[in-house]
Amino acid sequence: MFDAPVKRKTKTKAESQRVQSVWLRAALNLEVEQIAIAVGLSCNTIRCLQSRFRSKGEEALIGIGRGVRRRQNLSIDQEDEVLHYLSGESRHWRHPSSQSYKDAYEQAVGHEVPKPTTYRLLPAMVGVS
Repeated sequence: MFDAPVKRKTKTKAESQRVQSVWLRAALNLEVEQIAIAVGLSCNTIRCLQSRFRSKGEEALIGIGRGVRRRQNLSIDQEDEVLHYLSGESRHWRHPSSQSYKDAYEQAVGHEVPKPTTYRLLPAMVGVS
C-alpha cells in the first residue's frame, strides 16, 4: 500500500508531513488523532490526505501545494495577451471605466466574471504594481 522510497522524494516540510501522515497509518496503524499530534496537522487534514492517497496514490502526497491560481480563467500567457490588447486600446480612451475592462476580460474568457475578478486585474492593466 505505501512505498517507503516516497519518503526520500519529499522536498518541503509540507510534503514530508503528508507522507508521514500516511506512513504512520500504514506502518504503525495509529489513530487519526495520534497522527495529527505527531505531524502537526489537523485531524480533518489527515483524513483528507489519507482519502486522497487511497484514491490517487503517491501523487496525492508529493508536489501539491497551496500555490496561487488554483481557479484561473485564463492561463498567464492568455491573460498577458488580454492585458497587452487592453493597454493598446486604452490609448484611444480618455478614462476607461472598470466596466470596459470587465467587458473585454469576459469576452476573452467566454463567460461572465464577478466584478472583484476584474478589480484584481486592474493594477496590472493600468501598469500599477
